[in-house]
Amino acid sequence: MPVYFIKIYPLIWMFFLSLLLSACTVLSTKQEKTIVELEADVQSTLYRVREKVEINPDSALQGSISALDSILEYTDNVKSNPGKFSSDKINDYIHKINIINENMDRLSDLTLQMDISFPLGTYKLKNLAKKGQQKSNELVEKMIFSIHKLVEKYPEKAMKIMIKTTGYTDETGILPGSRLERELDKAMTAPVSRNIIKRRQQYNQMLSQFRANTLSQYVKQRLQQQLPTVYNVEIQTEIVGRGEQLPSQKKIHRPYKNTDSRRRICVISPFIEIVP
Repeated sequence: MPVYFIKIYPLIWMFFLSLLLSACTVLSTKQEKTIVELEADVQSTLYRVREKVEINPDSALQGSISALDSILEYTDNVKSNPGKFSSDKINDYIHKINIINENMDRLSDLTLQMDISFPLGTYKLKNLAKKGQQKSNELVEKMIFSIHKLVEKYPEKAMKIMIKTTGYTDETGILPGSRLERELDKAMTAPVSRNIIKRRQQYNQMLSQFRANTLSQYVKQRLQQQLPTVYNVEIQTEIVGRGEQLPSQKKIHRPYKNTDSRRRICVISPFIEIVP
């Protein structure tokens, strides 16, 4: 018998033995109960998240769907291969589910309608209605309260706050030669179309992004001013300009028109997570 075969032969047997042991492994009653309970928690949380994302497709909760789906994939894998059961991994998943639910319990997306956000053709903070500032401040207070509670619960953990802000406009055109048009032109990363409709859409997309950026920076600054310096908190922002796209029509009783004021909105969506 060749020497190399003698060396490899035990390794082959070890490989097949490990497969055999894996196939023979079964979940204990306690482990099976843990997996069933984890699946139930994921499903109920996933239902809540999808309801909120249906109302606001740009919600910061959107990323939680893939995270929850990956947990379900894990539970399916454990059922077919019990050897993959890991108490540490399950505890991490339970922690993640709890954080998602705490966000939904304490925070909600803030929608600033046209009458409390920006008048037509404006986007700067000085143009933001006083009521819009007040509503934004109330959201910041809720975020601060949520952070306090999370610090009490997880005193040794760092936190990350995502502030996702999305702007929409209607189909009102930008006045040619106006200061606003010049400001929008400077911000364009692509050539401005010569087609009247496409050019209007480009301008409105940039205007909605400007408004989202103004609100995002305002909320971020307020948070930075009020957060205790001893807290280990990172603030991240995401800015989305949807322009003339229609906001979610869930619970809308009549269709949007081209210049419908319900289209001129800004949505601020916060999410606080614990950094592993």
